[in-house]
Amino acid sequence: MRALDGLSGPIYVGTGCMFRRYALYDFCPPLSNEYKGMFRSTKIPAKTIVPQSEEEEPLAGGHHDLTLPKKFGNSTMFSDSVLNGRPPGSLLFPRLPIDDPTVAEAIVVISCWYEDKRKWGGRIGWIYGSTREDVVTGYRMHNHGWQFVYCITKRDAFRGTTPINLTNHLHQVLRWATGSIEIFFSRNNALLATSGIKFLQRITYINLSIYPFAFIYLVSLLLPPTTLPFHGTVYHAKPLIRGTLSSC
Repeated sequence: MRALDGLSGPIYVGTGCMFRRYALYDFCPPLSNEYKGMFRSTKIPAKTIVPQSEEEEPLAGGHHDLTLPKKFGNSTMFSDSVLNGRPPGSLLFPRLPIDDPTVAEAIVVISCWYEDKRKWGGRIGWIYGSTREDVVTGYRMHNHGWQFVYCITKRDAFRGTTPINLTNHLHQVLRWATGSIEIFFSRNNALLATSGIKFLQRITYINLSIYPFAFIYLVSLLLPPTTLPFHGTVYHAKPLIRGTLSSC
């Protein structure tokens, strides 16, 4: 993971990560680059990373108000918070009590139906519809030109849990493999990435999506030796160098 800092940063794998609001809300980074050439080794400044599809348009400061409901719904209060964020230094002072209209607006925004026919969850924010939604979410941010940084703090910043028995571990591995295959056969395949991702970064995502297919090679390599005893044959590897040992 640390070695990926030399590219566009490590892959997001679902835990131990913090996102900027601008990155999560589909804004393009203020300073982004495009990578041209056969191996994407030529770096040039880019004003805007071209989205993966024509339907996906990056947000900008002067984006027309008519497009905001399509992305973030009809809540004016929520759209204003997306564009403006929290004022600098607002956390240094006690927060004023929240009034009833603000609470009512928040209840509407967090309801399940608010996301219907919106780009939230499909284009913006945490991406739904995939078993490995964490990888897809990080990939789309990389695709827009954002960079991640691998950081180890002196005190643990995050702590998580892991399967403690074989059954749960196998279930988790199966879910990861299924999600990787879904990514490979979807529009989130790194082969279809924009010029905002370096060549080696593409290889990283491709490796993450095709590793379940390695079982074909493993089975073809390990299965033939197991059938030899049934034919009365024992397989012994021949030494590469023949020699004799003598004692003095």
